[in-house]
Amino acid sequence: MIMPELGCHKKMLSMQYQGKDYRWEKNGDKVRFLINGKDGIEERKNSFYKYYALNEYSVDALTHLYIYDTHPCQLNDPLDCAEDLIVFDDNETTRIMLGDMFSEVSNIYQNDEKAINEFERVAFRTYYYMKMGIFSLTKNCDDMSMWSYYTNHEGFCIEYDINGFPYDYWGPFPINYQKELKSVSINQASLPLASLIQTNIKLDCWEHEQEWRLLIQCPEECYMEPFGFNAELIKANMINLHDRKMKYPLRCIKSVILGLKFFNGIYSVITDYEKEYVATNKKKNEVLSFLALSKIPTYILDTDGFKAIIVPIEITKIRNNAYHIYTKG
Repeated sequence: MIMPELGCHKKMLSMQYQGKDYRWEKNGDKVRFLINGKDGIEERKNSFYKYYALNEYSVDALTHLYIYDTHPCQLNDPLDCAEDLIVFDDNETTRIMLGDMFSEVSNIYQNDEKAINEFERVAFRTYYYMKMGIFSLTKNCDDMSMWSYYTNHEGFCIEYDINGFPYDYWGPFPINYQKELKSVSINQASLPLASLIQTNIKLDCWEHEQEWRLLIQCPEECYMEPFGFNAELIKANMINLHDRKMKYPLRCIKSVILGLKFFNGIYSVITDYEKEYVATNKKKNEVLSFLALSKIPTYILDTDGFKAIIVPIEITKIRNNAYHIYTKG
């Protein structure tokens, strides 16, 4: 299966879907996605945040300076980027997408066009998103529901300067929240346009998260690890798949906010302005050591009455797993 540069053969390059205008355009080797006339570049002046649980993967991502370029099949909402959002009802598109595989698939399904299109519907997410992944962000760093859901208040939240990411990406684009999801027909829309819509629509039960997304392109010379339909077979037959870990320079981290329970609930910036903390938890020790050595601006989430507040702190390493925590101002 090939990665599409479709849309050049009499398919719509723009369309309105669920109250938003979606468009894609190609100029030479450059592809541009727009939602409501915006490509996300202006939004990069703003801060964007990512919530992380205190686990092995999150700590590794922080201390080794990478983000994970998520495949849609890995998202926590099974309806997010659902395969049913794109209806493969155009034989020409299916033939181009399958490429060298078309003859083999045709033989398997005895040239049944509906069956071949159904195969493409199921397989599309696996293959297409081996060249592009999703990185979810928010503008809100003090949302108690997200702190609870994603970090259990023991994790952390990273503020990114996405302008410094050293790879090609589109966005950030705000999620289009809707009461119901509707499919897009490939007989009407170009496949890049349909995929833009597929990555941008979610049910409104998630609206409180105010999510924004980057669509991050895989390095040109490789494919990323697949997930979903046929993934194990692909991995068995392809070598040197990219692990979806996209590294970035230290300057891309503008700040880190620690959760309310990061210090085991014994440190409150309201009452404790200075404290020595011994990190008996290995993952917490790794986070604190990294923050102390890198001098990244660090904050802690706390509450003042019934209000969430973000307070700056300073971390100094005293010995192997002991730290001086000082509230700044």
